[in-house]
Amino acid sequence: MSTPRANGHHGGKNTNLQCAPQHSPNGNGIYSPINGNGYVSDYSSDYYQFDPVETECLEHYEHNLEKYKDERDAIQKKTFTKWVNKHLTKAGRNVTDLFVDLQDGLNLIALLEALSSERLRRENGLTRFHRIQNVQESLDFLKKKNIKLVNIRPEDIIDGNGKLTLGLIWTIILNFQVSVIKQRQQQELVESFYAAASNPTSPSTQRQVSFSALFFLQLTKSLSPLLESSLECFGTFPIPLVR
Repeated sequence: MSTPRANGHHGGKNTNLQCAPQHSPNGNGIYSPINGNGYVSDYSSDYYQFDPVETECLEHYEHNLEKYKDERDAIQKKTFTKWVNKHLTKAGRNVTDLFVDLQDGLNLIALLEALSSERLRRENGLTRFHRIQNVQESLDFLKKKNIKLVNIRPEDIIDGNGKLTLGLIWTIILNFQVSVIKQRQQQELVESFYAAASNPTSPSTQRQVSFSALFFLQLTKSLSPLLESSLECFGTFPIPLVR
């Protein structure tokens, strides 16, 4: 969909006003919205009134954009919640709302313990201080594993920041779940190669090697949507995997 444009004048110079706020071509002003019907620049005399068709176009675009974001976030939240619960069952725990049930830090600690088979410290109090301590313990544990966390603070999790909570769980998935898959398939490939080396003419060992190669190809293909989703959500490539 093309963006409606119009030409304005100030001091004998043309300026291009767009639906989205931007720097003016001459670099002397920044356009910003004042209401749903028009945009105005930093110059008080520069104002462009959208006609009804353009206004409807903008409203339709913004509505669909917000709808897409909401649907995407809802799908991510549902998917991540299932993954978290799969591992929390080991500790006899369960979450229903990912943004609420991780706020005290206890479920987060239990998740990391289930994934790493290590024991973390925890505070059992109900105050905000205890919650911060628990989430901080979880974040510190991830940092000790050389897992990079960008702009995620304990306060973000205990205050139910949806975007950063999803980002934290996504980071955990990438660093723990994917590394487990890699280790399992690497072991399978090694065993297949040993079998092939001991009896290279055996049809069964040939099938094993072929299966391993195909599995690795399928694994690579399966990771592509995850990486694309990461780029879409966070604008950057995920942090390095745990080794």
